[in-house]
Amino acid sequence: MTPAGLRIREAAAYLGISRNTLLRHGPKPVRLGPRTVVWTRASLDAWLASKSATTARADADAATEIAVHAIRQARNPSPKRRHR
Repeated sequence: MTPAGLRIREAAAYLGISRNTLLRHGPKPVRLGPRTVVWTRASLDAWLASKSATTARADADAATEIAVHAIRQARNPSPKRRHR
């Protein structure tokens, strides 16, 4: 770790993702020079928290959809189909 932050290998390991995923989908790095970028732990933690909140929200939405579908099925069961 540099005093300013984590290099790409360290940041990717910290998040548990590949370096490519970090570069494509992760938080923006801080540029220290023409060929040097780092990520702060605060930006990595904030990015993880936002991903956790998004995942939790998506899980809750999916659970709601399943519950609504089950209620609709209980109220209006589909007619039984006869096999020929």
